[in-house]
Amino acid sequence: MTNTKTRPDNLIRILIITADAEGPIATAFDSDFLFSTTVRGSLNSDDLREISPEVVVIASEAELKLAEAFQTVKSMGVSPAFITVGDIHVADLRSLIGYPRAHTLPKDEAPTQIVSLALRLKMEAALVPQTETNGQCWVVTGAVGGAGASLISIEIAYQLMKTRKQPPKVCLIDLNFEDGSLAAYLDLSAGLDVSVMCAAPDRIDESLLDAFVSEHESGLHLLAAPRGARFKAKISPDVILRLLEISCEMYDYVVVDIPRWRQPWTEALAHGADKFLVISELTVPALHAARNLCSDLETLSNNILEPSIVLNRLSKRMFGHSITVEKAEHALGRKTLASVSSDWDSAQAAVNMGMPISMASPGAKMAKDVTNVIDQLTGNVKSKKDKKQKEAA
Repeated sequence: MTNTKTRPDNLIRILIITADAEGPIATAFDSDFLFSTTVRGSLNSDDLREISPEVVVIASEAELKLAEAFQTVKSMGVSPAFITVGDIHVADLRSLIGYPRAHTLPKDEAPTQIVSLALRLKMEAALVPQTETNGQCWVVTGAVGGAGASLISIEIAYQLMKTRKQPPKVCLIDLNFEDGSLAAYLDLSAGLDVSVMCAAPDRIDESLLDAFVSEHESGLHLLAAPRGARFKAKISPDVILRLLEISCEMYDYVVVDIPRWRQPWTEALAHGADKFLVISELTVPALHAARNLCSDLETLSNNILEPSIVLNRLSKRMFGHSITVEKAEHALGRKTLASVSSDWDSAQAAVNMGMPISMASPGAKMAKDVTNVIDQLTGNVKSKKDKKQKEAA
């Protein structure tokens, strides 16, 4: 179903998703010559790219796969406002919670009110500089227990603070409620009160999270609950999504350490994470686990997510029974993002001193390898090579 009103290019572009192309919502914008409207029966990436709407109005209870739409929006470099009218499919609701410009209206809302909201959202957007206001969410998990995911997530978070002259604000979040170790590794108190958040998810805001944050001497912030918090309260996906939504508003980067076993909120993270790292050791069982985990994550996200595998504890031994990167990639059935050297002394110094690796052992090979991981994820590898070539010239 297609219905497009062709009007001058300077009008506000509205994309309306509804099963009733002649209904009151679909026609509500026709009486006001401020808008250029396009009506569709379903939402797809091609329409988003072609129309580049400033406001998307959704009056459909069918599943729309909003997670895919938001991935498309990210690649377009624009952030249209989304207005949902009435009930929305639960799979879409999870994605909508984490979207910064989403608004919901009751099913019986008057069409004129929908038009007024769309106009107000356009005016608000025009008054605000078009920059990315939400921080990036990087998720880290281990393929097996003891793969080193927590130590690497700490080092990633610490190094992200050093990526610019004006240090970005970075927060580590430990979602391993049963046996998380980030607080212990950094010698900080675990101040996240899960029971308070679960009692009233809608009250989670910046002031509440500020009260739960533990700050490391490096300037790194940590949100971690005491071990066993999982058994003190039932943690719903809404709580986790709200926690991450507010955190991404407060910080430039949010690095999340999650358990390797699937949680009710794993699917939402697979859809919404900007980067998703799977840390694996170079052992046959770990590589098989990493391959299966990546496959599961891709299925969960409808193949939107492209998880990156990092091989940890790479040995320099040339002989014996050690596995090479080439053999590891063959076992995985895919390319790896990067590898991190085996450096027991630096890792032990970091956890014993309650510091990131770079602080405890400046110049450590592990730290340099994590720098490479970040460069790979942010696309800085090519620019560094170009810089070296320019300097040589």
